[in-house]
Amino acid sequence: MRVRRSFGLILVALAALVAAAPPARADAAGAIEAWRKGDREKALAESEAAVSAPDATAFAWDVRAFVLSGSGRKEDALLAYEKAAALDPKDALARANRGSILIALGRPAEALTPLAEALAIDSRYARAQNHRGVALEKLGRLDEARGAYRHALAIDGRDAVAHNNLGALALSRGVEGAAAVHFAKAIELDPSFQAPAVNAALILAGGADAAKGEDQILAAAQKPDASAEVRARAKGIEAGRAAAHKRWDEARTLYTELLDLDPSDGSALNNLGVAEDMLGLSREALLHLDAALARRPEDACVANNVGAVHVHRGDLVAAEEAFRRVVKIDPRFHRGWHNLGVVLAGKGDRAGASDAFRRAASLAPQDASALYNLAILDRDAGRLDAAGERAAYERALALDPSLTEAWLSLGTLLADPRTPANVRDERRAREALRRFLADSFSDDVTGRRQASDWLAWLDSPTRPAAPSR
Repeated sequence: MRVRRSFGLILVALAALVAAAPPARADAAGAIEAWRKGDREKALAESEAAVSAPDATAFAWDVRAFVLSGSGRKEDALLAYEKAAALDPKDALARANRGSILIALGRPAEALTPLAEALAIDSRYARAQNHRGVALEKLGRLDEARGAYRHALAIDGRDAVAHNNLGALALSRGVEGAAAVHFAKAIELDPSFQAPAVNAALILAGGADAAKGEDQILAAAQKPDASAEVRARAKGIEAGRAAAHKRWDEARTLYTELLDLDPSDGSALNNLGVAEDMLGLSREALLHLDAALARRPEDACVANNVGAVHVHRGDLVAAEEAFRRVVKIDPRFHRGWHNLGVVLAGKGDRAGASDAFRRAASLAPQDASALYNLAILDRDAGRLDAAGERAAYERALALDPSLTEAWLSLGTLLADPRTPANVRDERRAREALRRFLADSFSDDVTGRRQASDWLAWLDSPTRPAAPSR
């Protein structure tokens, strides 16, 4: 039985985050002034002096943490925010910024605790609601994330960050109209805020002006003041272009660099896993896909990719488990049902495979490979006569002429002398078998030999015993 193994690994796009600086105050004025002037070393020294004083305040620790975080010392910043929170049980800023850093370190689940503490202290803290939305989004809890962003806007309708993040979430769901409205509002409220301008360019990048939109993002990333988020988006575009041209080594490098900028990006982890699977690095691919799934447990695309890697490794038991998880996450994800059908057929569970392909075909009537695989199983189970079998292959090929297996199955059916005369068609059989040989890969040795044997039999004047189908 020739079941089409079509495991398209699904590449997905990226999302957003911003942090909050403390206002100026006398006990850390020197550090704040140095930071505003761009003198990082002086800001580090001044903030260290401020917290070294015997009467160091929670605010001094807030400033120290902010400077450490901005200098790339995020783990040290976490400890400093802990000091601030311990000194002042009402310090909502310390808790909100601690949550922000945990998100940046790829620990969104941990971030939810300090963010909840910040909101318990100040229920109208819009920035903490924004950070909470980002953490929820990275965990795949998209409806809750949207609620958090909307809550932030209910608190402060002029919050450009909340408008940007709502737009980014809408764009990730394909709702471009709503996304464009939020990005435009964010730009109106804060023209210096890079993220919404870059996100607006993503809408172009997804449409007819794709190259123009991507080029705008790549140009923005080259500016000296480009944020880490903008540079991460540019890396994603470069990596996507490399992947589209099957330059998997380059794609892998670029996705790794993207994750250096944003370690919590579940989409980049997924796409890195895809690139590694294409390079045959299944161990590394599973490591990164599992990490993506930990961040986005409800993402059917990532779960589907995990299953695909297991198929490529030949572990059909693990693959079945993965694809069952896919259809549990999203029962309308037709590719999950299709891939489950392929795996069940490979394990010899023809009844289960038929049910899975039937479900896939009902969800996506234009999926040629699901229709083809279902026809094969129905034929073998005696549920399809020769006329129905031919009609099924013809329909699948009308939907997808590149379905090489269907050309072979059609050709052998029409050539077979046991096929009823009202269905058999030697001229059409030759066309189908030649099309298979023209389109199939050279490493399909069995299929190519079968097609060649049938063509030789059709052209033989003596017609010996027919080859097997």
